[in-house]
Amino acid sequence: MKPLFLTAALVILGTLAYGQSTPSLAEDIKKQKANPYFIQVAESNNPKEFFPKLYPIGFILKDTKEQKTTYLLGDFETEIEAKDALASVRASGYTDAFIVNINR
Repeated sequence: MKPLFLTAALVILGTLAYGQSTPSLAEDIKKQKANPYFIQVAESNNPKEFFPKLYPIGFILKDTKEQKTTYLLGDFETEIEAKDALASVRASGYTDAFIVNINR
């Protein structure tokens, strides 16, 4: 998995990345030519989530808009890679997780 550098103001859990705000995390990821597949792990109005069980699978992006925080695990080059990771995510207890393709 290649590293992902984003220009949007966001937090990769455990590491801070600063930049200019953009209207959409998905748009920013596309600009960086990142892999298109992510797994949405959670969405919350009260962001206090940490995902230590998922760190071996990928990195977590935290995107907050309009008082709602979305947590994405990624990035995956193919849908097959994302499906394999999704099985591990669900086995870790995040049964509501699902795949997101930012190109759609």
